[in-house]
Amino acid sequence: MNNSNKVVSGSVLALGLFLQSMVGSANQTSDFLSSISLSVEQGINTHLVEVHNVSGNNNVNTMNLQPIETELSFNLNGHVSCVADNDIMYDSAKAYFGPVSLFIDTITDTQALYQSTYHPQFTDGKGNKRFAEAGNFDPFVVPLAQIKQGHPAIRFDPVEELNKKLQQHINQGGTKLDFYQQDHFVNVQRTVSMAGWCRLEGSNTKKAGFASTVVELTVKYEGDPNLKEMPVLNAQLANNLPNQVANNFEVDLANVTFQPNMPHHYGKCLPDADPQIQLNLMFANKQNSKGPGTINLRVVPNNNSYQYLGNYFYRSTQIDPKTDNAITMTFPLIAMLSQQQYANMAVSDNKVWNHNMKIQARYKPYGKVFGEWHDFDTGTFKHRCEPQVQFNSPAGLGGYQQNGQASPVGPDARQVKPIEVTPKLDKIQPLSPVDPKPTVPMPDRLKPVEEEVDLNKIRAQ
Repeated sequence: MNNSNKVVSGSVLALGLFLQSMVGSANQTSDFLSSISLSVEQGINTHLVEVHNVSGNNNVNTMNLQPIETELSFNLNGHVSCVADNDIMYDSAKAYFGPVSLFIDTITDTQALYQSTYHPQFTDGKGNKRFAEAGNFDPFVVPLAQIKQGHPAIRFDPVEELNKKLQQHINQGGTKLDFYQQDHFVNVQRTVSMAGWCRLEGSNTKKAGFASTVVELTVKYEGDPNLKEMPVLNAQLANNLPNQVANNFEVDLANVTFQPNMPHHYGKCLPDADPQIQLNLMFANKQNSKGPGTINLRVVPNNNSYQYLGNYFYRSTQIDPKTDNAITMTFPLIAMLSQQQYANMAVSDNKVWNHNMKIQARYKPYGKVFGEWHDFDTGTFKHRCEPQVQFNSPAGLGGYQQNGQASPVGPDARQVKPIEVTPKLDKIQPLSPVDPKPTVPMPDRLKPVEEEVDLNKIRAQ
């Protein structure tokens, strides 16, 4: 059996480093396969998705960006070679958008976001009965709607990727207007995989292998020089003149928005650190500012499927409108998932939880008094609790990774070690007081459970 060259990681950092250093491919086989390979035809911007503004107006603050294409098409060149044995024959194959791995003789595809049957070239038989059959006739077509959610290093959302570049532009002192007036190409690398199965003739016994390769995806945006920024003040701020653009009034807080690329959490149930979300500040008449003012800002729940008392975030701080353009919010995910009433959100059932939020703020200019509280942007932070499994590679070249932490290298590439479930059970189900009187311990299988808790479901993760 061939050793694994690499097991594709789910971590952003690990994926980027591995893909640059591992010549862009990986494969692993079991006893019924002698080899499996995969490559993808690729030229300049072969896999390109164009993003356009479909809002129908030229106001940069009301743009509605949508991809023109609805799917990606990959021309694969896959080959499955069964071992030279007249009793072993080719069975089937699948193509995947995302990484897969091999556990003993079985394909693990929980990280892949989309899959479909595929017909590669294959070879089976032995001696004068060994032959190859042609394949790879049809492209692997992937609907964009199916791959927009998942780990950031695996999913592909064209608008999200463009928004990431916008956020970098804003962080470097640029504006939303000058960004969208220019052309942009955003290139990202993602993993495409193929699994193949060979079968013992006359039985249902079959064993698998897989191959993965890296493809480059391109997001194109064509700039619109006719875009304009049209800040509109609240009527009360403009002496009750509706839609009056402020030119001669004192500085005031015009808008607060969530960062375009929301840093959703898809990973272990209790993250190592709370997600950080940037809140972008926009001031009207900031050129008239006479010094730092004070902002009171809170992020509150907004029509969620669960009840959350209080604010997700609150900050009262000094802000200089001429130099300060953002506040970093910490979403309290760890504290939330550590509480009993939200224990159902910390179960590895792959359910996506939406946390709908609204920004509310008020501002006090230098030497003035606070204005009224105003509602600003709304946004949704998402999290999904995923099972944590480590695959150890004897070659020392990989292993399943999560949140940038590599798994330890072990002696057997097919050994699976479950990571301790988080949050721990004692944070979800309080334990009863211990009886100080000595008693004869009961066998584990006979010990009563004080309340119904699906321990099998928790341990399985």
